[in-house]
Amino acid sequence: MLGEAGTTLPTITSSSSAITKLETVTINEIYQFLQNENPQEASFHVIAKIVEFVEPSGWYYISCNTCNNKLGKNNPTSMFCENCNKENNVGLIRYRFEIKVCDKNKDEAIFVVFDEDGMNLAGKRAAAVINEATESVGQDEWQGIYKTTPECLKHIIGYTCKF
Repeated sequence: MLGEAGTTLPTITSSSSAITKLETVTINEIYQFLQNENPQEASFHVIAKIVEFVEPSGWYYISCNTCNNKLGKNNPTSMFCENCNKENNVGLIRYRFEIKVCDKNKDEAIFVVFDEDGMNLAGKRAAAVINEATESVGQDEWQGIYKTTPECLKHIIGYTCKF
């Protein structure tokens, strides 16, 4: 997870299929782990350089104010959360963007960055970025903002981070 120095995981019995040791690995080691025929849950750290912002994925989503899942359009004036099974008149704007990273072995991967980690990288909340962008382009052109990388995220290219 981006920005965390380390966490203490709960002790799990030897019969569990979860790995409890949090260690720093390479991208290739993660790929090898994922190809393991015995599914397991694990947490790893990867030290990698951000080499590209994957623009077609967009950079934010509108979430349910209860469960943080993405809201779907219910009608022209409201949205709907399929997870909570309820209508939301007001959602929360949260970061969700994809970045291409490269580790010390030159292996690459696409990582998804969510709200809190996105805020740490950008230095501001996603809602503030939307408000600034809307003011600069005007209300009529705000829909193009979703596919345009905000200036506060363009500077992260070249950063080396612990994910």
